[in-house]
Amino acid sequence: MNAVSSMSIVSEIVLAPPTATARIVVAGVVLLALALAVYVRADVLSTSMRRGLGALRMLIVSGLIVVLLGPSAMRWLSRRDDRRKLVVVVDTSCSFGVEDVDGESRFAAARDTWLTPERIQALRERFDLRFYRFDETLATTNLGALWEMTAPTGRQSYMAGAIQRLLETEFAHGGEPAGILLIGDGHETGPGDVLAAGELAGQRGVPIWTSCFGGQREDRDVAIQTFSGQEFLFANQTGQIAAKVLQTGFGIAEARVVLLREGQPVQQQRVTFNDRAAADVRFDIQEAEPGLVAYEVRVDPLPGEVETTNNARAVFVRVSNERIKVLLVEGQPYWDTKFLAQSLRTDEQIELTHLVHYGTSRFHAIRSGGQAMSAADEVEEAAVAVPSTKAELFAYDVLIFGKGLPTFMDPARMDLLKAFLDERGGGIVFARGRAYDRSTFEGAHAAAALAAIEPAVWGDRYVRDLELALTPEGRSHPSFQFPVARAPDVIIQEMPGMIGAVRVRQAKAAALVLAESRPRGAGESDLPMAAVAYQNYGKGKVVAILNEGLWQWALRPAKPDRDKADAPFDVFWRRMMRWLVGVGDFLPGQDVTLAVTQPPGNLGESAQIEVRMKFPPRPDTPVTLSAVMPDSTEQPLPLAQPAADSVLRWASFVPEQEGIYRIRLRTPECTPPEQETRFCVYDYTAERIQTSADPTTMRELAARSGGQAIDPAEPGRLLTRLAEAHPSEQTHREIEFVWDQPWVFAVLVTLLAVEWFLRRRCGVA
Repeated sequence: MNAVSSMSIVSEIVLAPPTATARIVVAGVVLLALALAVYVRADVLSTSMRRGLGALRMLIVSGLIVVLLGPSAMRWLSRRDDRRKLVVVVDTSCSFGVEDVDGESRFAAARDTWLTPERIQALRERFDLRFYRFDETLATTNLGALWEMTAPTGRQSYMAGAIQRLLETEFAHGGEPAGILLIGDGHETGPGDVLAAGELAGQRGVPIWTSCFGGQREDRDVAIQTFSGQEFLFANQTGQIAAKVLQTGFGIAEARVVLLREGQPVQQQRVTFNDRAAADVRFDIQEAEPGLVAYEVRVDPLPGEVETTNNARAVFVRVSNERIKVLLVEGQPYWDTKFLAQSLRTDEQIELTHLVHYGTSRFHAIRSGGQAMSAADEVEEAAVAVPSTKAELFAYDVLIFGKGLPTFMDPARMDLLKAFLDERGGGIVFARGRAYDRSTFEGAHAAAALAAIEPAVWGDRYVRDLELALTPEGRSHPSFQFPVARAPDVIIQEMPGMIGAVRVRQAKAAALVLAESRPRGAGESDLPMAAVAYQNYGKGKVVAILNEGLWQWALRPAKPDRDKADAPFDVFWRRMMRWLVGVGDFLPGQDVTLAVTQPPGNLGESAQIEVRMKFPPRPDTPVTLSAVMPDSTEQPLPLAQPAADSVLRWASFVPEQEGIYRIRLRTPECTPPEQETRFCVYDYTAERIQTSADPTTMRELAARSGGQAIDPAEPGRLLTRLAEAHPSEQTHREIEFVWDQPWVFAVLVTLLAVEWFLRRRCGVA
């Protein structure tokens, strides 16, 4: 039999008599009357003795009546070895530190309400209690750590993500949980859908009990949001710097937006919000000389702003003097490469050569020059040979392969791909998953030839209907920086899922995964697999789109307020091309180059920096890298490299200050001996701007999950609600007789003995 816990929570006092209460009361009254009559007629006793013995007899009879009525406590009892799990999750984002709850912060008020020793002890006695905190991440914690925290400092509030993560971990194995006690202000700044997370919790039988702290606030702010800290532009070609002007609390106000080049204003626009939360601004720019140019988008402060540090954002534009030469090779034509080729042809900065294989021996080659073209434009057709020498292959900057690669390249030609990466420093993209069928003789040879450069290890099973999700690295990667105000995760969720993919066994150790996928409706045991990944190889990079169906993004209906060039499909591929050639682009006379391949958008994000050399260096070649902070202090950055003779070195660090960072490279034996690049880091978070609590979302979240919102003024109602929502054999109410105690028996016997002794001594026994 299971051991019963020592927990004892009294819910009410009840009577449990062995017979009808009325009978006991009547019998008691009769006994009291008889006792009174006996002592009134006892003439042998003095008046004081009659009164004393009468009172003693009445006390004894009253005690017997009380015992017979059976006063009992209704108590909660639970099994010690099978208690239900209750996860307490506390918001530690900075909005929960707002002081608007009776003069103290929301966090402090929540702690005083829910995390007192008495409250926690009552919950511990009934439940298997776990503690978590959440902001942009979800982390385990304990009661002591929460009391030691002076103020919450999290930069984001990913409430939906925290709920989903708990469902995947704490509640992954079924059972009958008590649920999740979510303590926060209902403020969600992450990409997830809070109400959808609540519905998912309800489907899995995990009720969410919410407790919301905080009130409504009228914060006023205007901010600039740019979509990439670094842009790539070709000399004498018109490009754009796009930004959003975000506003809170200004209604129909008008604002002036200024574009500055190297600190000097060059253009301006006026925007009227018209009660919109955001307004788009775009500035056309053009540069004649290659190099790095600093631009800044700035909005004038408006009266009553709560914060003005987010009114300006810098954009560094790298200018090149050559177009991107792309070779697109497709052995099994399908929608993927049709839409991809169409997108690349309309980009005036790309010179595309498209090789297509039809049937058993028919090839078709289309070469489009570096002029902007529409889908209906005529393109120049020429006899373009499949590259068979280094010189022919090295004429391209980027190679994109679809299916059926062995149709174009035998093993000897595939060996040239390694040289293309190692010596040319080019970029290779596998755009439709595995580019060969390894069940064939040619495919097996291709698998062996490409094994070293592919960023993933293939499995055998084909899976269909996949959901795509960005990794933290993918969210900050240039290819997924869409020119709209919503987060990249949200944009990806709006796009159609992937059709399918050959199962990826694992990403290679040197690869960086930008997106993951899993079958739609998959169980918790189905781990996500890499969907978009890349790795460095020699001087170049290899990108693999490991899923099929990206072409569906091109079918998204155009919106009237959005230019077609901004479609996610076009943005992804164009930014991918620029990212691939933006690294390792040696200017004339250079034999070493410096690039920030992944600039951080905000504090807390990592900066990735690469140093590339044209020729393999000696082991003792002096190469030093450092970062000059916004406060002018200089910090050395250690460089890593894959091998002693590798031409690639890299470094990463997490900026801790807001402002412009200068990355300096010193190579005394190379040309140039010293060079510098820049990027900007900001400390912007909606958590500090939009601080109103959202009790409506908290109530709806609880309702959709099968739980309930608990008023912070009545935290004791949680136990009652939990008992009503989850009655079980392990937790039940039982009556405990409070009179069935040795001391009660001892008192009654003692009183009877004292009365008998006094009566005997007085001669009335």
